[in-house]
Amino acid sequence: MPGAERETRLSHLLRLSGFAATAATPLFAAAASQASGADRWKWAAASAVAALYVAVATYLVQRQLKAAATAAADRLDSALGKVAPPLIDTLHDLCLAPDVESRSKAMGHLQAVVLDSARTCGDADTRAALYLLSNHRPHRSGECLVREKHRGRNDPPRERFCSANGDEDKEVLKMTNGTRIELYPDIRSNPPRGVYNAKERVYRSLMFVPVRTRKKSFGMLSVDHPRQKVFTDSDKDLLIVLANSLGVAMAINEDAAARAGQETMKAQPASSRRQPQR
Repeated sequence: MPGAERETRLSHLLRLSGFAATAATPLFAAAASQASGADRWKWAAASAVAALYVAVATYLVQRQLKAAATAAADRLDSALGKVAPPLIDTLHDLCLAPDVESRSKAMGHLQAVVLDSARTCGDADTRAALYLLSNHRPHRSGECLVREKHRGRNDPPRERFCSANGDEDKEVLKMTNGTRIELYPDIRSNPPRGVYNAKERVYRSLMFVPVRTRKKSFGMLSVDHPRQKVFTDSDKDLLIVLANSLGVAMAINEDAAARAGQETMKAQPASSRRQPQR
């Protein structure tokens, strides 16, 4: 059993047994008040033991929660320490890229860095995928979210989500165009909206974050895992950092392409920019 899952079960066991001991303490005390002789002392001792167990269980649960929070913060710091240098270097290359080819190469490298970093959420069985919004409308499928790249596991994730395909696709596109960050510890017990066949999926843990800036959405970054309850809040924080960094980079790339187009237009002779007469 994985360590995190074992710790979670131990915490639940301590809480349940603590609740039981809390309920039993006044019952033992009441029995002691009604008994006499040796029985009275037995019930009084049982009440004292139950009260002591409640105190010990409460302390252990609090210590475990504190240790878990500290471990999560340490994992996030470690992950950010590994992710930050390549992210900064790639963003720097993107900002200084002199032409379309250089920007495209830098963007491809950044996407790879983001996906490799996203796979640090969970373990080796984690699969990360980047989807981008596309203006292409195949077969009148409306707005589509198309898989750009993925990392991890041999089974590739779904290729696209289109608004005309059903409830699940509509919900995914709605999330992509919004600001919600979704973490599903187990899609079988709590599936995302529009997912009606969760038990047939090859994954159970799921998390996804929009790739966007404040003004514009570009796509979605997701991670999944075949085991339940794998991803933590610190993993979610890391995924937010990665998605936001990629969103900023895509906005920079878009602005650079627009400026390059304007400069190209300015460099053209005025006669070549005139519209042909009809």
